[in-house]
Amino acid sequence: MIPKSISVKGKYNLGYSESMWFIYILLCTDGSLYTGISNDPDKRLAEHRHGKGGHFTRSHQPLKIIYREKCKNKGEALKREYQIKSWTREKKIRDLKLKTGHL
Repeated sequence: MIPKSISVKGKYNLGYSESMWFIYILLCTDGSLYTGISNDPDKRLAEHRHGKGGHFTRSHQPLKIIYREKCKNKGEALKREYQIKSWTREKKIRDLKLKTGHL
């Protein structure tokens, strides 16, 4: 169950509005992909690189953000994250190529 509200004041807010949320996809050094949400994707990437992200990125070193998508709010970002995480790797790569022209 997703909580109705979670206070993140000061946690990820560096240069972005707290009401602005993003889906981001990281490319890891082993070629794996990681999908997450944040209201400051660049700061979140730095946290992942320093072992302060999820368990996955502690064992799969993040290299760079290869995709980010602005969402209206945190709820929309969580729904989109859930959707993208349900996709196969092949679908993620195919969709990223269509949206960005590369991977």
